[in-house]
Amino acid sequence: MEKRAALALRTVAVLELVSVVRMLIMAVLRERTLAELHAGKRTSQEVFAELARWSSLSLLGHVLLIVLCIVAVVVFAFSLTRGRGVALASGALLLSHLALSAVGRAAEPTLELPTWLELVWWSDGVCLTVGFALPLLAVERATRVRLARVAVLVAGFIALSDAALSAYGALAQRYPPGLAWIERTLAVAAAAWFAALAFPLAKRLAAGQSSEIEAKRAVDAGPLRMLGWALLARIGTGIALQVPLTMSMVNGDFDGAGTFTTLGVFLGVLVSVVILVALAQYQRFPETHRGESLVFAMGLLVVGVALEIYVAVCANKLFALASQAKRASSFWSMPSLSEIETLQATMVWGGRLGLLVGVGAGLALVSSLRTTARAVGGGEHLPRANFTMGLLLAAGAGAIVTGLLMESMKRSAAPLLLGLALVLLIVAIALLVNWLKLLFGLANELERQAAES
Repeated sequence: MEKRAALALRTVAVLELVSVVRMLIMAVLRERTLAELHAGKRTSQEVFAELARWSSLSLLGHVLLIVLCIVAVVVFAFSLTRGRGVALASGALLLSHLALSAVGRAAEPTLELPTWLELVWWSDGVCLTVGFALPLLAVERATRVRLARVAVLVAGFIALSDAALSAYGALAQRYPPGLAWIERTLAVAAAAWFAALAFPLAKRLAAGQSSEIEAKRAVDAGPLRMLGWALLARIGTGIALQVPLTMSMVNGDFDGAGTFTTLGVFLGVLVSVVILVALAQYQRFPETHRGESLVFAMGLLVVGVALEIYVAVCANKLFALASQAKRASSFWSMPSLSEIETLQATMVWGGRLGLLVGVGAGLALVSSLRTTARAVGGGEHLPRANFTMGLLLAAGAGAIVTGLLMESMKRSAAPLLLGLALVLLIVAIALLVNWLKLLFGLANELERQAAES
């Protein structure tokens, strides 16, 4: 029974990943088709006919995937002895999602969406998100392991965020630019998180494990040193490329600015891959030497890289439009002002979301490093980890406040903004120093203890 439950849980994870890939492919195809319409390469009749075909195929694929998910969830539920009710609730929510989707499709299209239809669409999305999150709660009830509790907490946070964003989009008088892609990013994060946790949890479920007993392994300090050097490389490349990027923008060389932006993202992704490898090796530490939040840090790192690439693509488009405007010889050759505003708004919201993701990943990593510090005896490392967490929270809050002030800044608020920026610079330097001391200090302590033993 436990092996059958594990197989069903893995099946749900695979189906959810396939569903998200389907959604992203359809979104890219729609964007490309609409871009051809705007460029005048195709007529509106051809574009609308093709969009209708894509929509029908997407709907058919989505219904098939959800039906398979419901079957897998029901098998999962009846294979459990504990947590069966939660798993059945997941199946019921997924079935409700199908019913609400049918009601939304059957409604006659109008220029002004009625309130009841907006509520149906919002409930539809909530049922889907929560329905996919509940199997993790069922596993937590069945196994009672810490990893399952962490999985449930993060899945709950993603579900609440998705529900809040959907409600914001439904209540706003004008649909915010870029919100659809932010919601798609959340869907990718939810699917990646579910799959990343479902497979190790399924393994524990199949083995009938209800505790967190594992064989002790030798602790290698290499991953912590790799994290420290990768952090230095990330900051170094960022500073080195920021200078020519700023000079290009000041001189009006928007093509050069786009080149430096692309180079910065390429180097940033390379460093992020190194960080991900180091985190994966850190994850292999005994559970006494690392926290369960480390998986959360790895997931947020992947989301952060995806956001960075997306924002960079928007920045390159914006630079291209600015360069086109600079070379324009008449009003008719000027780029679309609405497209420029949309790209600017998308970059602003993408930057804010990226900031939250980065702070969340840092907090998750520090939380795990606190566990490592306790395992090596505390000493000066545990207070330093706590201080680093406080600096990280202060830096994140300060960056958010600074961004809001810059958006609505008046001339009289310039001294306040300048003072806040100076304080943020001091906090950032202190944060960097503490990060490096914490990572290299813990690595030195692990090596010392290994040599003594």
